[in-house]
Amino acid sequence: MSVNYQYLLSIVEQSAKKNPSITILDYGCGRGQIIKLARSKNINIFGAEVFHNGPSVIQQLSEDKLFGDIIREIKDDQLPFLDKFFDLVISNQVFEHVPDLDKVFHEIHRVLKPTGTMIALFPSKEIFREGHTGIPFLHWFSKNKTRYTYTLAMRNLGFGRSKKPKELTSVQWVEKKLFYMDTKTFYRSSDVIKNLLDKYYFWNHREEDIINFRAAQLKNIFGDVLIRMMKIPGFRQLGNYAFTRLAGYLIIANPK
Repeated sequence: MSVNYQYLLSIVEQSAKKNPSITILDYGCGRGQIIKLARSKNINIFGAEVFHNGPSVIQQLSEDKLFGDIIREIKDDQLPFLDKFFDLVISNQVFEHVPDLDKVFHEIHRVLKPTGTMIALFPSKEIFREGHTGIPFLHWFSKNKTRYTYTLAMRNLGFGRSKKPKELTSVQWVEKKLFYMDTKTFYRSSDVIKNLLDKYYFWNHREEDIINFRAAQLKNIFGDVLIRMMKIPGFRQLGNYAFTRLAGYLIIANPK
């Protein structure tokens, strides 16, 4: 399980411990990893997903008796849940994949209780490294020949994420990744994100929370030192800024 998932699962567990009757939504839940673990601990959590990856995921969730009730399909950005249904909505690396972020924020606002909270991890356009390809600054380029040439050059230099890199030539890898970026990613500037959040929520950055969580997971002297350093105001600001540029945002929001 990724560190982000571990962090969000810890939030889910802590929230359920404080309020056993809490109702939670994992927005963009993927294969339902968090949901399966949380439900095994009798936590009342649901999921919502677009299922871009096709029927295989739906089939597996159906076999696990999760699809249709516990995990529901998002269609046209509409969440198939009642108004003011959830106390907590979590989301991991999803908002950079939605074409209409305004509509998504509105829908999450709709299903949140007035006292509810949204906790979301996602990158802005200002992030230095495009996470789905592993190529620095790739999402800053316009869709043109320069972008293609840059991506191919970086791939040939050894940059780039790929689970099975030997199965594709550099050209094939570049074409596949650029197609994915053009059809599945929608990076937005911090100003755009801020304005959309302001429309529906009272919110703030809390990158320090996941920095401290990651540091604690190290279980070594480096992690201990980092936790201590994050208590120093100037260093905390620097650490938060670095996280937003290297990993993305951690936003905690409450409905207006």
